[in-house]
Formats: sequence, structure tokens, C-alpha cells
Amino acid sequence: MTTVRPMARYLACSLASLALTAGGCRAFETGVTAVDDVGTDGPGDQDAGLDDSGTGGGGGGGPVDPGDLPGDAAVGSGGDDRDDADTVASARRFDGLTGGLYAATDTRYYVQVVEQSGQTACAITEDPALSPEGAAAQVWVTLETDFSISGCPDGLYPFIGPCDGRTLDEGDACASYRLFDDRGRVVRHLAPVGGSLQITDPVGPDGCTLSLEITLPGGITVRETFVTDDISSFDDDPVCGPT
Repeated sequence: MTTVRPMARYLACSLASLALTAGGCRAFETGVTAVDDVGTDGPGDQDAGLDDSGTGGGGGGGPVDPGDLPGDAAVGSGGDDRDDADTVASARRFDGLTGGLYAATDTRYYVQVVEQSGQTACAITEDPALSPEGAAAQVWVTLETDFSISGCPDGLYPFIGPCDGRTLDEGDACASYRLFDDRGRVVRHLAPVGGSLQITDPVGPDGCTLSLEITLPGGITVRETFVTDDISSFDDDPVCGPT
């Protein structure tokens, strides 16, 4: 279920984050990053090894650093204002269908929610260079933890900003809203101005519950919750569930 609401002020985590973290929230400001022609050699443009089918041809070599997210150029406003406004409008209508969790290493995890369903919608959790099949929006999260593989990397992970090459310390997470065109290329992305990811391991049946809240420019907050199976080992297949 997606809920969108305006906010007058943005913090790096929700009020729930403030209540649950001893260190409190870190405030930060950012803006809209525009990537006009993915695949060209202009500043900030990366084609991420995508072939014309948008399935990631040539993008081998294993999981990439969170700073290598396609479309994650320097944070700030840029590009055509109308296109930026269209991206904000798209974020306001975001309706995730599939959420995924993947252990890239024994300390780094990928989480994503995408506006598609099916096998590919789950499989793209494995690598930030992969894209949905066709036009869709996605919220991407990379987090760092000392979690020992077996079950869920439970905890509260405030977003410290976009995944733009910054170093993630233990307990940190970065996030980006990405808009793909019908060829699977990142054409726009929004950097978060706040939010967090909460992962819990419920008592009883096996499984992980992931609650994502991301605040974006334009007074938009998107919330998605989904349940996956437990993680058995890193570099295994992603575990996914409907949102």
C-alpha cells in the first residue's frame, strides 16, 4: 500500500526513527538530479552496460558500489525544469508492486521496490545496474550492517542521502528514486530528503518484514511495506514479496 503526503520539513528519518535511535536524526538537504540522455558521454551520464533490451548486457563483474547507480550524478537541481516537475509528479503517483531484499556481501544489502511484478521484478534486486522490463519507477536502497547471515538484517536504517559514491558506515543506508524509460534506461532520479528503512524479524513464522519510507523533493512521502522469506546466505537469489 502506497501513501503519499506533503511535508513542510524533511529530516533524515521519520519520527519513528527519532524515537528508536539513540543518536537521533541527521538532517540534510538535497534536490533533483536530472540525467537527460543516458548512454552519452556528458557529465553524470552512465549507460550502466544496458543493452537495447534493458536487461543489463555488458554489465558483468558482480555487484557495483552504491555510488555507481545509473543516473546518480552530483546532487543538485539541473536539467529541464519541466522534466524535473514531471519526475516529481511521477513520484507522487508511485505504486510499488514488488519489493526485494538481496545480500550482496556479508555486510551489504540491496533493497528495492518497483512498479512491476514477476520474476524480473524480483531478479533486479541483485544488482543496481539491472533495470525493469520497460518503463517503470523504482525506489532503490543500499544498506551496510554487521548482520550475520541467517534470517533478517533487522534494524532501523535512516537514509543519509543518495547513493552517490559516499562511504556507508555500519547502520547507514542510502536511497534513490529512479525513473526508467521503455528501453530500461534511467532517465531521471530524485535524491531523498529524508526517510528510513525498518527491517523486522517477526516472532513466529519465518520471514522478514520491510517497511520503507522515503521523503522526496516536492513534498512527497512514499511508504511501502512487504514481507520476504529469510535470507539463507549472501550471494544467494533475492527474496521478494508483493507490496
